[in-house]
Amino acid sequence: TFEFAEIGLGMVDFQGRFIEVNRKLSELLGLSKEELVGIEVRDVAEPTGEMTALAYFNMALEDNGNLAVYEKCYETNDQPTVWVEVSFRLVRTTTGKPVCVVASFRDISEHKYLQAMLAEQASVDPLTKALTRKNFEERSHIELSRTFRHGYKLSLLLIDMDYFGLINDKYGTAAGDQILSECGNIICKCLRLTDLLGRWDGEQFSILLAETGPGGAKRVADRIRTTIEKFVFPDGVQNHVPEIRIGVV
Repeated sequence: TFEFAEIGLGMVDFQGRFIEVNRKLSELLGLSKEELVGIEVRDVAEPTGEMTALAYFNMALEDNGNLAVYEKCYETNDQPTVWVEVSFRLVRTTTGKPVCVVASFRDISEHKYLQAMLAEQASVDPLTKALTRKNFEERSHIELSRTFRHGYKLSLLLIDMDYFGLINDKYGTAAGDQILSECGNIICKCLRLTDLLGRWDGEQFSILLAETGPGGAKRVADRIRTTIEKFVFPDGVQNHVPEIRIGVV
């Protein structure tokens, strides 16, 4: 049962060293049984800046057998990163004497990938591919802090589409959504990778231009405006594109 379990298992002595591991743990960590047995759990690709494996191991010893569970990212030879849920449980005999600690390693890489994908989707407006207002504000605060610390220039563009409500009223929301989507795509192409684009509210966009003064910001604003004016919108909506006003702060 130990050897063929579908999660990685290791028996650990009270000094935190592996005394036995199963096949799945070797596969998961990209290390052979011979490489794992005898080394301490904390020596297996222990990342910095987080609570160490040894700390959780000690928690299991102190909590009378209760699970000490945490998540960590391992770097292995086969894969750049593997997310693993690690748990330690103290094992006792029927008389209550401690025998060893069983360490369980469950691969949660797919779960972490889906979690990251959902977080990314939540931060981006699905129609325009711009950052949501909340995410734009959060990212802007980071840029502002960096600017104040190093004295970089920073500019903010505010984009408003005039008379946009008339399009939805006359031609329907589908036409309005199409224009918003195309405009979002156009604006993205006019920006650098370091610039931030957010959908502020409805037909309003905000752009944070890193390391850019007023002169550079005006040039970017003009480029966005003229590119939208020249763009040929599909499906007969060309004549319904609203005027664009861009303010520079």
